[in-house]
Amino acid sequence: MCALRITGGGATLPNSTPVLDMGLGRPDGWFEAWIEKADIRTTNNPGSPIGLVENDQIRIGYSSGEFAQDYYLRILVLPRNSEETPNISITSNGGLTLAGDKLLSQANRVSEEITISTNYRSITLEEFGSVKTNGEPSYEYVGLIKGSLAKHCMKEIINRTGSGELNLFDNYSDSHSSGSYSRNINCWAYNLRNSMTGISVWNSESNSRKAGILLDVRNSEDDPVRRYVAFAAHYAPKVGTKLRFITEDNQTITRTIIGKKRHPNYHLSYGPMNDITVALLDLSLPESIAPIKLLPDSYLDYLPEKGENIPALCMDQEEKALIHDIRELSSLMVRKYPRIVALQNFYEDVIPGDSGNGVFVVIDGEVVALSMWSTTETGTFLSYKGGTVNQLSILKGMIDDLNSEAEETLPSNYTINTVDLSAYPNFSTKNYIIEDNDVDNGNASLWVKSDIVNGKMSYKMREDVNNGWLLQWTGNAWETSDFGNPTISHPNDSSSDDVITPDLATFSTLNFETP
Repeated sequence: MCALRITGGGATLPNSTPVLDMGLGRPDGWFEAWIEKADIRTTNNPGSPIGLVENDQIRIGYSSGEFAQDYYLRILVLPRNSEETPNISITSNGGLTLAGDKLLSQANRVSEEITISTNYRSITLEEFGSVKTNGEPSYEYVGLIKGSLAKHCMKEIINRTGSGELNLFDNYSDSHSSGSYSRNINCWAYNLRNSMTGISVWNSESNSRKAGILLDVRNSEDDPVRRYVAFAAHYAPKVGTKLRFITEDNQTITRTIIGKKRHPNYHLSYGPMNDITVALLDLSLPESIAPIKLLPDSYLDYLPEKGENIPALCMDQEEKALIHDIRELSSLMVRKYPRIVALQNFYEDVIPGDSGNGVFVVIDGEVVALSMWSTTETGTFLSYKGGTVNQLSILKGMIDDLNSEAEETLPSNYTINTVDLSAYPNFSTKNYIIEDNDVDNGNASLWVKSDIVNGKMSYKMREDVNNGWLLQWTGNAWETSDFGNPTISHPNDSSSDDVITPDLATFSTLNFETP
């Protein structure tokens, strides 16, 4: 647990817990900072590797060697009017070093002091390096499983970047006065431009700030109703504000906000929780402006590790297509520095004024919205489902309220369209793909070939326990067995031990021997 000192008018915080106050009554330059555990890193002379597949992640463990516990340095700049970014310094005792947003352990039980400061406030954190040489196996993240949704999202961005540029538009800041914008053909995200037309680029209240995204709302005939724009609640433009959207071929479309509805559970002092406002436009946007889908509320079936290490396209107030890794998809979406070295040139910090800009994954060639920035670290996850909270249902209720309060008559049976994930492995139903086993290159199979049974190849499923499933042909049907482990849950059970086989061939890149 790190120690914490605050100077410059601040009160002492308990341990390392941040106070998520959105800056109410705070001056410019106010921020919070804390430290939390990151990955374990193998540093020296590992013993024999132990492969482990945890849902969509591959990890390699070692029972002997030297292992370092690293940490994240979290700095949450609270949204005010300042452009001031905290300065960071660290002592040099040999216990930890600072690398991006990470503290890397170098020696055991040697402490460092990390000071974060602005003109108004200074916070000093103390943390100890942690390096061990033996004990239980230490598992290190290697990569994502081929064919998983997380791996797909990663490749969608990696395969586009190359030496591309960040700016979405040429001479963006100089284009506001004329209202004429030109997309940058050298931007790495240029070939995503059609699905990004639903991002507002300017508004009459704050120019490039207070951005919003056009939600994919559908009527009872499943036709898009292009009138509902999501903003960060603490940074939403006023009714009467004009918004600009840019078509794929650089035509400017302008609409006016005629109503808006704030999340019913939003409160400024609660920090970035439920930081959502939905606005109603005066007229529907044309078909040349594409609404943006959200993840379905079943997202954890497809991203069971909550999005760890998935690159995301993150917009800012300069209309740059930045790349951050998504660290967590809980009630808040938390970002971090990209793990993949090739993507680190596309990273810039989020700063005050970026609030409301969208955070997206790329699925099947289209951007899918996760969140809008609320702070420099986090944003409300638009599709979050947990406990009694279902953000998609709340968003629909906000749209229904907007419609009922509008001067014109609007229906109340609209729905919010989400991206179809059925072509990807579902980690609840275990309708897995079959892939080659290639742990060394960051890939691993979910089903791997086993032995010939009744004239056909059988397949063994990799699990994070020794006794997984066996899929085999009985001579009449495909069935799975669990090696006698009664704790393994079987979807679509036809008996206590045998299962009607999922349609694995749908997802296979190998020749699956169907009956």
